[in-house]
Amino acid sequence: MSNPESIIHQILPFFVFAVLAVFLFRIFKHKGIKGALFGADILETVGSLELSRKGAGNSTLSVHKLKARDADDFKVGIELTRRNMGAGSIIPITLSMDEARELSRLLRSVTGQ
Repeated sequence: MSNPESIIHQILPFFVFAVLAVFLFRIFKHKGIKGALFGADILETVGSLELSRKGAGNSTLSVHKLKARDADDFKVGIELTRRNMGAGSIIPITLSMDEARELSRLLRSVTGQ
């Protein structure tokens, strides 16, 4: 009978390979890493905004038009990219059209427009 540690050592490489294979499939399916993170093809980058610096890093907020499953519709992708010395991160946020309209309304109400 095998001990639990040897079973974990046998299963772990297959699990890591499976996770990597799924992510690589998503990269090819959605034409890039950002598309894979959003889970949709990026049809267009509408614009980007450099945010004010905080400490040693800087941040960029980008807005993308994403392909939806329904060919007649699209989604909105908001990407927050943070870059620090030697490190970085991307936070993808996917919004439906209704959620994007509500966010737009909220931002207009805050800015007084």
